[in-house]
Amino acid sequence: MLFIFIIILLTGVDQWTKYLAETQLKPLGFIPIFQDVFHLTYARNTGAAFSIMMNMQAF
Repeated sequence: MLFIFIIILLTGVDQWTKYLAETQLKPLGFIPIFQDVFHLTYARNTGAAFSIMMNMQAF
C-alpha cells in the first residue's frame, strides 16, 4: 500500500512541476536562480529520453 501511495505522490509532483513549467516558466523563457551561475530554462522535448527519435509518431 505504501508503494502505491509513493507512486501516486511522485506522479502528482511530476505533473504539478510540468504544469508550473508551462504556466510560469514558458512565458518568461528562463528564471535566474543564482546570477550567471544557475538558471531554469524552458525547453520542450518532443522525443523520447534525450530527444531520441524526435518528432516521430511510431516506434
